[in-house]
Amino acid sequence: MTLGSPLFEHCTSAGHQRQSRFRLPIHILAHKQQRVIAILEPRRNLIIVVLAATGWLTSARLMRGMVLSLRDQTFTEAAKAMGASNARIIFTHMIPNSMAPIIVDATLALAGFIILEAALSFLGFGIQPPIPTWGNMLAEYQGDMWTQPAKVFYPGLSIFVVNLAFNYMGDAMRDALDPRLKR
Repeated sequence: MTLGSPLFEHCTSAGHQRQSRFRLPIHILAHKQQRVIAILEPRRNLIIVVLAATGWLTSARLMRGMVLSLRDQTFTEAAKAMGASNARIIFTHMIPNSMAPIIVDATLALAGFIILEAALSFLGFGIQPPIPTWGNMLAEYQGDMWTQPAKVFYPGLSIFVVNLAFNYMGDAMRDALDPRLKR
């Protein structure tokens, strides 16, 4: 079953050629973001641009997979048989049923970006001192780790707690917004 829209058919085509074209930029860009930041002069704006330019690729692939699985569901076929337009099917069926995994992916990606920024700053490739970041704090106090462990413990604990909070927030939002869980 196809829904007729060229954009929809392009996004939902199961052809191997389109899948490989879509996968190539993800493989090239997502695994190279640390190298790009390390090669260029580390600045806050550069880190934001690189993470934004490569961070959406996983979510796009996930959304495409959700649309591919939802387009063959009976409720989509029933809506098409009842004469619903492609826009109506997309906005009333596809998007609401695919938002839960996207929200979870976005919160996990945000937690990953926090860890990545802290790691880059700790290694000296991220935001440079005197701008305070958790990675800079860990790097600055690593020599005092055995004599004053609190200086390293609290930035590490902050990274852990913020990431845990984003993960729980994403899980709670998925539970609240997933139409399959509502009765």
